[in-house]
Amino acid sequence: MAKINKRAFKKALKGTRGIITLIAKNLDVERLTVYNYLKKHKKAKELIEQEKEDVVDMAENKLHQALTKGESWAIKTILLQHKKGQNRGYGDKMNLEHSGEVAQNIDKVTVEIIDPQGEKNEWFWYYE
Repeated sequence: MAKINKRAFKKALKGTRGIITLIAKNLDVERLTVYNYLKKHKKAKELIEQEKEDVVDMAENKLHQALTKGESWAIKTILLQHKKGQNRGYGDKMNLEHSGEVAQNIDKVTVEIIDPQGEKNEWFWYYE
């Protein structure tokens, strides 16, 4: 059975985003060997979590840079994911309510949505 030492683990972890498969590949061992190592070494688990946090930090930094440059994809990302953006009508979820009675079966519903920039989107739902 392959053994992992602390120095080799730290070196293998770099640039893996905390993905066990990549760590195992860098160590030239099976994933199970890495999992067994992690069970025995709490500090190694913490290093993996830190690697994952570093990736999120990098992504946030890149998003901030793109937002500062006015890149539309970054602006949309912020508006769709930030609660205040959602409160202003941006988001990938919508709540629809129907009040009243329906006299017959509905086989298709069409909803037209006009976003704050005036772009129209139509959504269709078909019922069988």
